[in-house]
Amino acid sequence: MCFGFANKITILGLLAAALCVAGAPSQDFSINSFGLEYNGVLCGQYITEKNVPSYQQVQTVNFLYAPVQYVLFSAGIGAAKMSIDSASGMQFVGNYGFSPSCGLSLFTPFFLNKIVRMSGGVSVLFLNSEDRNNFAYTGTVVSPYLGLIFSAGRGVDISAGYRGHLTSGQLLNTLTSDSYNYSNRNVVRAYGTLTLHSPSDGAYISIDGDLSPKVTNTWNGGPLEASMGISVGVILHTPARKNDKSVENAYFPRCKEMREKQKKMVEELE
Repeated sequence: MCFGFANKITILGLLAAALCVAGAPSQDFSINSFGLEYNGVLCGQYITEKNVPSYQQVQTVNFLYAPVQYVLFSAGIGAAKMSIDSASGMQFVGNYGFSPSCGLSLFTPFFLNKIVRMSGGVSVLFLNSEDRNNFAYTGTVVSPYLGLIFSAGRGVDISAGYRGHLTSGQLLNTLTSDSYNYSNRNVVRAYGTLTLHSPSDGAYISIDGDLSPKVTNTWNGGPLEASMGISVGVILHTPARKNDKSVENAYFPRCKEMREKQKKMVEELE
């Protein structure tokens, strides 16, 4: 009983502290850099017309690249597992399956005293989870979003806005090939982000979550009608090419020597 109450308090506390989509600090990227990130997410939503609770646990490693500070591409490889509560008392408990992801984020330049930016984009996660009874849930989670980012100093970003949460796919009997379509009911959620980052060494951490209007304090491997997660990453900068000689020395190798002689001649005339 105490454990259940503590679980609910923990869920609500974490969601209140950070309601968001994780995001790497795009302003710390340059054309000769790329990012490497671990992302872990717990998520839950109602699916089908009967509002059946379903939950996802997702772990991915993401590769990030921003050719400019206003565009950020991501591609991830990872694993996800699903669990589904059934009205009949049967429960689907899947194993981790290969679940790749990809995303695109766009940013405006800073405005309002260089502390605010707009951001929008979309991410896509491909689900694949099969249980020991040869049933599998497959599908996609598409998450378009639009929001504002507030930079509270050089190392703190806070963002808030709205995003879609569109889950759709199939329940498949891998032995008989029978399949049933499913999708989630509540497709709009509020989000917010807290990202701490160090521009000097490229490290960052982002704590995140989101809420739909139907959020509950139910917990079964994750929050229902909400998500929460954490991202830890680093931005790696490739060393810039260094020329052994300056342009001037390359094309006029004796120019410096001639200037020294001219200086001496002026001193002798004086």
